[in-house]
Amino acid sequence: MKRKILAGLILVMMLCALTGLSAQADWSPEVSFSTVDQYGITRTESIFQNARLTMLNLWACWDDACVKELPTLQLLAANYAGDLQIYGVSLADYEEDNVQTMNDMGVYLPLLQLTDSLNGLLNTGYIPAAIFVDSNGHIVSEVQVCSRSYDEWSTIVSDLLANME
Repeated sequence: MKRKILAGLILVMMLCALTGLSAQADWSPEVSFSTVDQYGITRTESIFQNARLTMLNLWACWDDACVKELPTLQLLAANYAGDLQIYGVSLADYEEDNVQTMNDMGVYLPLLQLTDSLNGLLNTGYIPAAIFVDSNGHIVSEVQVCSRSYDEWSTIVSDLLANME
């Protein structure tokens, strides 16, 4: 009896290990980067695995449209929690000012430092600029330029999520 239980436990452990290995083998993100957030924590493309959809939003504190959109993005992230996460992306010269602007407004979204690889995704010559990436690290939208209302962003997010099913 003990041998059967032990054999069963070993089989379950082997299946769990194999499942974990196959999930990692499938991870081949289209977007790859390494940067730090506003707290100095290193962030990589592995952030995409934390939600079905991730918005990377390039913005700056000196652009009124960007600043006015921040509460909308925070509400969007809250209302789509579990399905959507939003990361702000800060121009390197404005990190401290961007963090101060968010704090003054009571907006608490993660803020990533712009790197060459992120700049390659978001460099349109315009801000704000946003792109959506799925949990496998694949880009699922064109770059969205210009600020949007809550309803406009909600429609975009709902459509992207529906197309992922």
